[in-house]
Amino acid sequence: MTVREALEFSALMRQSAEVPRQDKFQYVEHVISMLEMQEFAGAVIRVLGEGLNIEQRKRLTIGVELAAGPQLLVFFDEPTSGLDSQTLWVISVLIKKLASSGQAVLCMIHQPSAILFDQFDRLLLIAPGGKTVYFGGEGIRFLSLAVTTPLWQQLSTMSWATICCILSLCSLSGFLFLQFLLYSPTKHTLQTCLLTTDLYPDIGDKSSTLINYFERNGAPKIETEANPAEWMLQVIKPPQEGSGNVDWHEIWRNSPEYKGVKKELNRLRALAPTQHHPDSDADQGSQHQEFVSSFLFQFWEVLIRTSKHFWRSPVYMWSKITLITLSSLYLGFSYTATNSVQGLQNQLWAIFLLLVLFININEQIMPMFVPQRALYESRERPSKIYRWSTYVLSNILVEILWNSVMAAVMFVCWYYPVGFVRNTTDEDRTVRGFLVFLFLWTYLLFTSTFAHFAIVWIDLPETAGALTSLFWMLCILFCGVGVPKVDLPAFWRFMYRVSPATYLVGGIMTTAVANTDVVCADYEILHVSPPVGGNVTCGDFLGPFAKASGGRVLNTAELDVCGYCPVATTNDFLAQFDLSYDTRWRDFGLMWVYVIFNIAAAMGLYWVFRVPKGKETKTK
Repeated sequence: MTVREALEFSALMRQSAEVPRQDKFQYVEHVISMLEMQEFAGAVIRVLGEGLNIEQRKRLTIGVELAAGPQLLVFFDEPTSGLDSQTLWVISVLIKKLASSGQAVLCMIHQPSAILFDQFDRLLLIAPGGKTVYFGGEGIRFLSLAVTTPLWQQLSTMSWATICCILSLCSLSGFLFLQFLLYSPTKHTLQTCLLTTDLYPDIGDKSSTLINYFERNGAPKIETEANPAEWMLQVIKPPQEGSGNVDWHEIWRNSPEYKGVKKELNRLRALAPTQHHPDSDADQGSQHQEFVSSFLFQFWEVLIRTSKHFWRSPVYMWSKITLITLSSLYLGFSYTATNSVQGLQNQLWAIFLLLVLFININEQIMPMFVPQRALYESRERPSKIYRWSTYVLSNILVEILWNSVMAAVMFVCWYYPVGFVRNTTDEDRTVRGFLVFLFLWTYLLFTSTFAHFAIVWIDLPETAGALTSLFWMLCILFCGVGVPKVDLPAFWRFMYRVSPATYLVGGIMTTAVANTDVVCADYEILHVSPPVGGNVTCGDFLGPFAKASGGRVLNTAELDVCGYCPVATTNDFLAQFDLSYDTRWRDFGLMWVYVIFNIAAAMGLYWVFRVPKGKETKTK
């Protein structure tokens, strides 16, 4: 996708369905202008290392969240991670610019520098267990919330005053700038969250107010070049980690700053609505939807996006076209044959070897699917952009569409060079040729849907490819070509029935070669002499045998040397493999059963193995 398309997709999926489509696109243009992305708005994003540079990707990440049109708060996950100092500062200024424009922002930032930490004016510092350690004095300008463990793990232990303060600030302040800082001063990871709004300053220049508070309450002096963010986390470490026996929570409860916070909370409560209707919360909960847009709308938009992704992946598309075209031509011209006995064998093996392409096509599809799944599961699913079912179905359908085109290419490059058309008559040439095309179509549909059936729940394409290759080798081994059904061990005959290759080979072979006389080559004709002096013609001598065995006497009136062709018609040849022209439509219907089963199984396996459920969803 291009940068503009990514922003438009976010706006379409995440903004209210009541907002007109054109208004969403206009808002996207506003976001592009605000984030100064005009120069690369039409560039294709591509993977890391190609396309956009790191700074442009960070801007795009911010833009995707803004394009959703957040009413209260927008969350950025580590917008400054992996950046050099110059780019980090540019992104920090950009985020500050968003906050200054009135947009509420929530960020996760790792290892803040002293300069970056100095961007904030007020701090709410929370120790393990949800205990407040520092919150500052009266009035709020920039509020910074620091926690030594993840904030979402402390909500159950936080005081209601702290939670209400945070929620009140989110709803009542002119704008809100929330920033989470992750700092690792020791082997234990400390997570810091900074919550910032616009009233008046409290941390002070170079964190002087914060430093003075801790130092006057017994904290060791901060070194001249020390980072205040690192220093304060070292100060409030629990006793077992070396902070002494100072109870910073109790010090806070007895401080003048605490009284100022209580006063501010009372002021915020006075600004809140005086009446509260309990039923309103229940009504809002019942009307809440997990996704903004409908399933059909999501499916259509994701389908369009996936189609563009395939179209803009020329390596994948050309490799698919090249594989099917060259392989079909090679098999077609290598096994071209007349309607002799050997020619029928060649035509049968042309069908059999065409099925081996299943493995190669699978190995192309799976690596294409995995990066898209990683993007969806790491970014789009947590953001509730669209349903998992639309993601899986859109990928399957786009592959089906492209493989439908490839079926036409395969038919032209393989059917005519092999010479199947010679087995038809003027009356049935079109119908039988079209039915062969339908079988090739279902073959490629089965291949693509089975690839998704395997890869949706397996992490590595190599693992999924090995399993599908083993499965398909078993299928073609027991399809009745290499070893006829009657010669299979009794235990393995069930594989003949359940193998989709059985119905592919049977359907294509019977449709392509049935109802035609066999013309034996000279080296295939058996020459037999009738009894001497019996005045018996070849027809009288070999006729009963030919009728019983399915052969044909070539010179029935001769008396000296009889020519005998072991196979009279192509139907006799098909009967040797338990194949019949009458089962062609049954075989075609069974292939559709396999295709539908693959799609249903892919959906079910993805839901079982990769969709978070119950407590797992809440944890994530």
